[in-house]
Amino acid sequence: MFDVIANKDISINTIEFNFNGCVESAHTYAVYKRNVFATHVGSEEVITNWDLVNTATVSCLGLNPSSVTENLNIVIPAGETLGLYLEAGTRGVLATTSVTVAGTPYVNNSDLTITNGYGMSDFFEAFSLRYVPNIRVNYEIIGCTDPSACNYDIDAAEDNGTCTYPDGCTDSDACNYDFSATCDDGSCTYEGCTNPGACNFDTAAGCDDGSCIDPTSSSLLSTWSHNNTQSNQQGGQMFDVVAINDINVTSFDFMFIGCGSSTHTVQVYKRSSFGSHAPVTLNPAAWELISENVVSCSEFDSISNTGRFNAFVPAGQSQAFYIQCVDNSIYGNWVGGMGNLLSADTNLELYVGSPLPPGNAFGSGYGSGTFGCQFTGQVNYSVAIQGCTDPGACNYDASATCDDGSCMLLYGCTSAEACNYDPLALCDDGSCNLLPVPEIQSVPGSPIACEGGAPITISGVDFCPNSTVTIDGIPVFIISIDQTEVVFLMPSGSGEVTLEISGNNGSDTALLNYAAPQLFSSSLTTTCYGSEILTITGINLCDVINVSFGVSLAPVISFDASSITCIVPAPLIEGSAPILVETGSGFSNSLPFTNGIFGCTSGTACNYNPAATCEDGSCVFPGCQYSAACNYNPLASCDDGSCEFTSCAGCTEATACNYNASATINDGSCEYTSCVVAGCTYPDSPEYNSSATVDDGTCTFEAEPDDCPSDLNNDGSINTGDLNALLSVYGSNCP
Repeated sequence: MFDVIANKDISINTIEFNFNGCVESAHTYAVYKRNVFATHVGSEEVITNWDLVNTATVSCLGLNPSSVTENLNIVIPAGETLGLYLEAGTRGVLATTSVTVAGTPYVNNSDLTITNGYGMSDFFEAFSLRYVPNIRVNYEIIGCTDPSACNYDIDAAEDNGTCTYPDGCTDSDACNYDFSATCDDGSCTYEGCTNPGACNFDTAAGCDDGSCIDPTSSSLLSTWSHNNTQSNQQGGQMFDVVAINDINVTSFDFMFIGCGSSTHTVQVYKRSSFGSHAPVTLNPAAWELISENVVSCSEFDSISNTGRFNAFVPAGQSQAFYIQCVDNSIYGNWVGGMGNLLSADTNLELYVGSPLPPGNAFGSGYGSGTFGCQFTGQVNYSVAIQGCTDPGACNYDASATCDDGSCMLLYGCTSAEACNYDPLALCDDGSCNLLPVPEIQSVPGSPIACEGGAPITISGVDFCPNSTVTIDGIPVFIISIDQTEVVFLMPSGSGEVTLEISGNNGSDTALLNYAAPQLFSSSLTTTCYGSEILTITGINLCDVINVSFGVSLAPVISFDASSITCIVPAPLIEGSAPILVETGSGFSNSLPFTNGIFGCTSGTACNYNPAATCEDGSCVFPGCQYSAACNYNPLASCDDGSCEFTSCAGCTEATACNYNASATINDGSCEYTSCVVAGCTYPDSPEYNSSATVDDGTCTFEAEPDDCPSDLNNDGSINTGDLNALLSVYGSNCP
């Protein structure tokens, strides 16, 4: 038993498995699954919790070759767990791998996980052994395979009928949100101003949010004149409005014929489609009610208003209107000529229409609406003309009815050539200060110290207060400026530079000169080996680029306007090597300096060089060069005549009485008699004389006792050898 945990919708097709050896040539397998999506753990012996999926007989090919089930078609939705039981029949044994804990993941990929399980000794019995079968689960991903569907699954190999398609707006913030829609079809629309005649009409708005901003109102009067006769009393009045520009009709002013009561109900209709009223005068289906209000009636011939509505009429279109008083009459003048122009302005035209009887909306009477009748009243409308509506703005547009935020209220000088040009100003206020091109008339006569920082005054005419000052194109700090004088801080520099004063009215240039550098002294005037730190003093040393000693460049440590610190380089030549200082402005100047002459500087040396200033270790010194002399000096490079032969002379014969061990020259003085003393010179003799130098034969010696007098041949034993020695001299006479 084991579990399969699906990460995606899958369908298990077959399971490959191994028999653990073959008892017979074929065995019957069975595949069971839990009858609900759940783990096998806890249902190992509960057969009622399982459904048989498939059983068949397959060949048993040995320990390693795989057997395969028939198609199982086990579907497991994503996120579900399903317990499976692969059973090998009464004689078959499955190959398995022992595990520690059942129900934990054993192997997985991105689509599914196979868990550890239990090995069953008998059919749904004895499940104490924890194993995972040696299997391969063959499956395919199922899902929606239609690329046009909302839930198309590119990995799905089989369609499972779950495809869903765009069916409405799914955004709850949209006007047309459809709570039943499952897949957005891109139809969502959102709140905004939906009135085409409003200043802020939003063409993308699907529902009105009450944000519409009305343009400034206008009106077109037909007439207020009338004959107070029954023949002029109309229950309703139809007429046509033709738009010259896009207009939004918002209400009508009219007059009741007397007041039967203090209030009356007034309705306003418009034709549902653009066009004249004439063809549809008696056809209610062609009209739509756009306003109905209870209107006060205060006195005879009083002017009343229908109440606010919005009826947008695009330019060039004709819109038919019908004002109907339900329980009273309104004025209209019989003029004949239905369709004739009554009045007009730049935005619309009003045409003669048709009367209808009181209380008989769209009913026949008065010639079934065919008689010409003049509307007695006024058309109130607005035109959305975008522009600046603020009279205080310099771009105020008297014809604009909708403020588009373009009003320009920042006043100032707008002329780029003026000294006081204000780039932020949108409206010119007449304050522009227009000056001729500036002219520099005088500059400092003396050269300028290179370190800068000093105020420089430039005189001239027509300097703009907002001018910029540059030295060789680099802006400088301006202390003060007026039309005739500019004071600024001079930056550090060298050589000749260009001053430019630029304003909106133009620019002028002049040349300024920095003072030339000068060298005063150096802390050293000569060197032998270099590497000394040397300081050079001077003035205007602001742009040093090179310091050299003869042909050798010196590393510069630091410099300022009054000094240079550098390292003396190792000499490449002897003799004069002047210090040369070069600046970026092309200046160069030098100080005397010498590289030392190398040689022996010791006056006692054989090779003493009086011209040498740098000891090079070459000195060699004089002495006695005659090797036989007492004072011979093997290191001497030249003989100085000091050789002497007496201080080391003496007897060099070791046997002479007057032998001198320190003498190196034998002077022939050796004598051998003054030191001769005759006597016994053998220490073993009783007559030994330690002062004796010559033995005189007076020594005597005592015989030594013989411990073995019979050992004649002195071999340490008395034997035949001793006897032979005796016999060899036997009979001889002793002296």
